[in-house]
Order: sequence, then C-alpha cells, then structure tokens
Amino acid sequence: MFLKSLAILASLLVSSAVFAAQFDITSPYNVRVEREMQAQAFFTDDSGTRIDVTGEATFSTSESYPQYSNGRFLVRLPNFGYGTTHSFTVYANYTDDAGVTYSAQKRVQADLTPDYINIQGPSYVASRSSAMFRAVGYYNGRSADLTNRGSWFAMHGRMSGNGYYWAPQVIPGRGTIYDNIRFNFAARSTSYSVYVQ
Repeated sequence: MFLKSLAILASLLVSSAVFAAQFDITSPYNVRVEREMQAQAFFTDDSGTRIDVTGEATFSTSESYPQYSNGRFLVRLPNFGYGTTHSFTVYANYTDDAGVTYSAQKRVQADLTPDYINIQGPSYVASRSSAMFRAVGYYNGRSADLTNRGSWFAMHGRMSGNGYYWAPQVIPGRGTIYDNIRFNFAARSTSYSVYVQ
C-alpha cells in the first residue's frame, strides 16, 4: 500500500512538472545592425497548450533599441569595440489570466558586417613618403569609421593597423608604381588604387 501511494505521488509530481505553465521567447540568433528584427513570445498553460502571446507581452532590450510594435526592434549600430559582433539581450514579460506575471530573456548576436566599405585617402603618394587612409563602413544608410577595426594590406608599400601607409621607393627611370591598398573587416573587403612616383 505504501509503495502504491509513493507511485501515485511520483506520478502526480511528474505530471505537474510536465504541465507547469511556462513562458519563453524566440528571436533570430544572429541579426544585422541597422535592420529590424522580430522576437516572439509564447505561453504554455497548465494543460500543455502553447499560445503565441507576442501581441500581449511587453518587450525591451538591453540597448533600448527603438520598438515599432511588440517585439519588433531596430538594431542600431553600437559603439564599436573589438571584434565583428555585438551581443544584446531581449527581455519580455507576460501576465496570464490569473494575474501571474512571467519573464523571459534571450541573448542575440548582432553582425557588424557593413553593406560596403569605402577607403578614403590620396590617390598619389610620392616615393618613400607616407599618407593616411581611412576606412568607412556603410550600414543601411548610416556610416561608421572602421579604420582601426579591420586589417590593412598593401601590395608594394607597407600599412599600419591604423591606416598609415609608407610608399615604396621608385627606382629612377622605372616609371610609376601602381600600388593596391586593401582593407578587410568582418565579411567585407575593399581595395583602393594608389600610384607612387
């Protein structure tokens, strides 16, 4: 009798654990900056029925991104640190019919890859002299200085990590050296032509 009672109690505990009300949110794992993203909220009631409650939930983000409707945010350009991704958290609250409030959160990665990159600087550099170049990334109409964030390369001259270029020596009588400067950041690469004389 005692064992039977234990079995019934264990069964009730398992059932209550399986059908306990719960609240969770879903969102894209990886999003592009300066683009919109949509998070969704789901409530699972005591009977195990899962309901989309995105329209009734209250959302926010750790970055205070602009919100156009429940869970739909504009992921803005962050202040650039090191690396090519930026993470933030989406929060949501939901109050059920019984007045019980539930909370959930989700971590999201923002991809800092720009739509395209422009290199800015002189198109002519004298032999054995130097010049500064900048790399500007464009994100759906907004720009960010990436000069110190990516990798610089030059075919003939030398480049520093902050866009400083040293032109090679041109041997008299050999004419002009056409150099190619390249900048890489995240999944984007661009090049710029410089002639040295």
